[in-house]
Amino acid sequence: MRDRFYRFWSDIAAVVKAGSRNNRPPEIPPPSLRDLAADARTRVPDPPAWDDVLDEARRIRLAVLQVDAFVIAGLVSSEAWIASNDDWPADVKAALKRLGWARRYSPTTFNGCWRHLSPCGREHLANPVKGAWLELHTVDGMNHGDIPMTSGATHAELAHSLNQPGYDITEHAPDAHVVDHVQVKATDNWHLIERHLSRYPEYPHVETTHEGAQAIHDHAQAMLDHGLDPQQVHDTGIHADWLNDHIGSHIDHINAVHTFREIVPEIALAAIVAVAAIKLRRGESLQATLAWAKRQATLAGISRLAGLTVQLLTGTAAVRPLAAIGTRFTFERGYVAQQTAATLARIRATLEALRESCDATGYAPWSANPSTAS
Repeated sequence: MRDRFYRFWSDIAAVVKAGSRNNRPPEIPPPSLRDLAADARTRVPDPPAWDDVLDEARRIRLAVLQVDAFVIAGLVSSEAWIASNDDWPADVKAALKRLGWARRYSPTTFNGCWRHLSPCGREHLANPVKGAWLELHTVDGMNHGDIPMTSGATHAELAHSLNQPGYDITEHAPDAHVVDHVQVKATDNWHLIERHLSRYPEYPHVETTHEGAQAIHDHAQAMLDHGLDPQQVHDTGIHADWLNDHIGSHIDHINAVHTFREIVPEIALAAIVAVAAIKLRRGESLQATLAWAKRQATLAGISRLAGLTVQLLTGTAAVRPLAAIGTRFTFERGYVAQQTAATLARIRATLEALRESCDATGYAPWSANPSTAS
């Protein structure tokens, strides 16, 4: 009786076990790489040659490098141009230092950029700078023998005070005593020179521009009629127009337009627009091109601000292009790293979803050992 009972429950267990095996999904062996390649070829009726794929990849990479090079060239040109405008020449800086304005006016540090934005204000600034520049030039020319001095004088010195009445330069003998006093007039208006000689007859020696000396020569008789000696007015060899352009071309940078250009990278933006137009002509989508142009314009603006910040902190315009390019390179590397991380994250998510799907269907992992796969 007990043996019959045992055989009964054994038969039931066997039936249940067989049923559970039948309910399990069948195991599907993983395809080989050859099978996967054959399946891929059937899906693409006319696949390109591998050499063509490599050539296309090279062309795409070269096009990307050319675009980056063009945009970078625009940014470098923009920064170099603005830095050259901000870096005033040494003679203009010396004139400002002579006036005691070296710290008050400089586009390198934005000093004074808001004081003389109007044309009238810049003219009032340029006139004293031209006078100081011609004083420095005259002293240097006298000491180097380019501008003749009064007999007995061997060297010249600037007056100790800018507001010294009647003269700007003193000529000295070898024993250091003063031989003569010289007034410098950076003008082409002979009336200003006549007014000085009438006001300070004790200081008749005047050095002026080429046009100023020529005007005195043309009105020599009028000078003589007023008891003034036109022979005491000498030509420094500097033309008034050249001096106006030389000083004005730098002083004019202290204006609202230049201040705007300090922030907006015009040349770089023009390069970005040109590249965007080429992209559209080549068939790229408008949305993708606009997104690229927006990112490049933002990056150019950030680079310009970084270069400007470094210039203001250091007071050196030469470091501005380097700071801007370094900032762009850093941001580009960060963008590439971000894109790479996003791509890797998508690949990882895809692989994880594929693994979960395989596990759910009972598909053995490709990496599993066939002897241990169940």
